[in-house]
Amino acid sequence: YDRHVVGTSQVPVSVTGAPSGVDAGGLGTLFNVSLPTPSPTSGSVTFNFRLPRGGPVEIWVFDLRGRMLRKEEISAGVQGVFSWDGRDSRGRALSSGVYYFRFRHGNEIVSRKVTLLR
Repeated sequence: YDRHVVGTSQVPVSVTGAPSGVDAGGLGTLFNVSLPTPSPTSGSVTFNFRLPRGGPVEIWVFDLRGRMLRKEEISAGVQGVFSWDGRDSRGRALSSGVYYFRFRHGNEIVSRKVTLLR
């Protein structure tokens, strides 16, 4: 594959296909979110994450249309766990489908996908 460089500015990107613990540059990631367990799921799903330093983690849940269904903010040490119960911000059980999760810690963003089966 050929790499083409346009301009001199660098734009940070989130690489969700990189192996756990490795960023796109191969230097080791600062913010790591595990793949969801279990996936697909019929109920709750759990994500484990590691932070470079403790602090807030913002989590958004989106449907395939890009609608934000839930937003959470949790405080964590250098390791944390987030569990999702398959519900939106109003507590309503969501239907079967694919849902996207966006985790943000500081300037770093990691995305994950979950398949929910009811």
